[in-house]
Amino acid sequence: MPTFSRYAFRLFLTYFLITFLAVWCLILCAEFIELQRRALLDSSLQAFFLAFLKAPLTIHQLFPLLILASALIVFSRVTQSNEFLALSSTGTSPWKSLAPFFACSLFLGVLNVALLQPLSITTLRHYHLIDIGRDVDNKNAFQMFSSGVWIKQETSEGYVLAHMKKIKNSSRAFHHAFIHVLSPQSKLKASFYANKIGLLNQAIVMKHGWMYDPQNKQQTFFEKKILPYRIDLEGLFLQNFKPDLLYFWSLPRLIALAHEARIPSHVYELKWQELWASIFECLGLTMFAAAIGLQLHQRYGSIILFLTGCFIGFGFYFSTQMARAFCLAGVISPMIASWATVFFIILTSLVLIVFLEEGHKRNY
Repeated sequence: MPTFSRYAFRLFLTYFLITFLAVWCLILCAEFIELQRRALLDSSLQAFFLAFLKAPLTIHQLFPLLILASALIVFSRVTQSNEFLALSSTGTSPWKSLAPFFACSLFLGVLNVALLQPLSITTLRHYHLIDIGRDVDNKNAFQMFSSGVWIKQETSEGYVLAHMKKIKNSSRAFHHAFIHVLSPQSKLKASFYANKIGLLNQAIVMKHGWMYDPQNKQQTFFEKKILPYRIDLEGLFLQNFKPDLLYFWSLPRLIALAHEARIPSHVYELKWQELWASIFECLGLTMFAAAIGLQLHQRYGSIILFLTGCFIGFGFYFSTQMARAFCLAGVISPMIASWATVFFIILTSLVLIVFLEEGHKRNY
């Protein structure tokens, strides 16, 4: 059995790599044609480079479907070569025969999150720098460092540059904050420091601090001061931390920060849950492919198996997108949206494999 386990693991990995490379080439061609159609690039070489940068994200998003396609091919092959029939004749349980394939799918799912997701984010950021924005919006920014939070917000009179060291839990109150008011030419008009500030809809309320006037070079102290500027904390947060451009290890910190600043975090929670669920999606789709592939190919052949695989893939994609839409609309929680389809596939597969095992016991 250890010999078969190594063989099964290697077989699944080989067919997955073949499927991966084939789909990757198709994606490169499709992206290249689309970029050429837009006719916004100087050369075909630049279009190919941009297509190369965008391909990892598409592969990452389609990864569970690649696992499904690979699993259907593998189980079609082992059924055609009667390898499972030979194992069954020795009294080996279908669970033991299928375990190496399931382990390989889990391994690939972990690689998808741990390696391919960071790679896709890195290449997509370079893609945006070259194709979209040449680092687009410099008027509004939200950055997090160990020293605190930096915010740059455009106003009708120029810019507001703010540095907050600490966010008070469960409120939009910042401690030890510096506010710099800049002209449209980025010239300093005034500087403020406050021990505590609060962000209202159309104003910034500052308490226990001082103001510095650079023109008169005067510093005055105050107990309370209201600045007629609006900092759109939620808009800046969502604009500068787009879920599709975040590494998986940065999501927990962003979720915690969003909770502290009372910013809706369901978009980031959904992304975090989806990444975890994608690992088990690979397992569930492999189990489902095993449950139907071993029987359909034996009874109806490759064409029916191919059509069934297309139907499963479409149904899986449609259900995940519907769950995602309901989550973004606030109807269901991120956890339910991410895991409901996974649990359904795994439970259905378990039932089908149990029936497969019962049939094996009746035959032998």
